[in-house]
Amino acid sequence: VFRTPGYDYGWFMTFCELVIFVIFARIELEIQGSADDRNFKGVPIKQYMMLTLVLAITQGCGSAALSYVNMPVKVVLKSCKLIPTMALGILIIHRSYSALEYVAAVMLCVGVALFVLADATVSPNFSPTGIMLLAAAVSGDALTVNMQEKILNLLRCSKEQMLVVSNLMAAGWVLVLIIATGELSKSLKLVSSTPKIAVMLLLQALFQYLSVSFYLALIQGFGGVAAVCVTSVRKVFTVSISFIVFTKPFTP
Repeated sequence: VFRTPGYDYGWFMTFCELVIFVIFARIELEIQGSADDRNFKGVPIKQYMMLTLVLAITQGCGSAALSYVNMPVKVVLKSCKLIPTMALGILIIHRSYSALEYVAAVMLCVGVALFVLADATVSPNFSPTGIMLLAAAVSGDALTVNMQEKILNLLRCSKEQMLVVSNLMAAGWVLVLIIATGELSKSLKLVSSTPKIAVMLLLQALFQYLSVSFYLALIQGFGGVAAVCVTSVRKVFTVSISFIVFTKPFTP
């Protein structure tokens, strides 16, 4: 999407993702959810307020960073998310980890980062602004994972219900921002003149929803750290596919 001439609206992309997440999660809830899950009257809004604010900032900063850095650089920095996730897990949900688990986490992060650096050095695109946005996104990601695990396991809600409530509230935060900055009107004007952007945003959000849905299932079943480990390994496949889709020379 960001390769499209004139498109530079990461927060609008985030808003589209959040809205589509709500729609698909609601559909999934109606199809296979229980009566309790479909009833939102008892939803603890206070528990979601901090989560939705962090979620909005995290996704927004991650998308906005692509205006300043390329995807390989983003993947390199996000490869380090496992360490802060474990650290915050100790504070938020009182988990404990052995020294061997810390060593394994560091080795995984370093291994993935070195692999992705092969692509980053082929087509580097660094910017201090982009790095700061990604640092905020990584910190927010680590916090979000632990907050999601806490809500899923302590409140015993379904992942679909959490997707509906958290993304709806986060979309509200982002909507206020893009209206205040004027990004909403500018992006809608561009999308109306270039319909293929709308198609790409829809497809991107659809695949992102499937990814997040599986991700939350991993958090609910195996914990946040296990889910982050899986996504760290996934980054290797992301970069491998990028070499196939986007032709570029290989480093020696």
